[in-house]
Amino acid sequence: MRSSRQDGSTSRIQVPSTSHIQVPSSLISQISLKEPLQVRAKGCGKRLKGGKEKAVKNRRKCNGCGLTGQSHDKRNCPKLMSMSSQDVRLTDDDDDDSDDVDDECKCLWYI
Repeated sequence: MRSSRQDGSTSRIQVPSTSHIQVPSSLISQISLKEPLQVRAKGCGKRLKGGKEKAVKNRRKCNGCGLTGQSHDKRNCPKLMSMSSQDVRLTDDDDDDSDDVDDECKCLWYI
């Protein structure tokens, strides 16, 4: 640390690196240290979540129709069930027509 004088020259001042404070013994007996509630490990870890964040439960979501808080999931979604039953009806109609075409194709292959 430097200090400047009125004549413009500077001089060095010695500052002690550690300072000692004397505390009366009556104060030492009154001080009580407590353990912290949360302790972080070394390094850059995750953010510590509070009690409210931990208490919040994730709501379930149906991946089929996108509704949250429902009592169904993608396996038993009523919207997907109705769509799949329509698809089955369409494929059943197509299968009947394809049998006729297969018979005709078999004849052409043998020629």
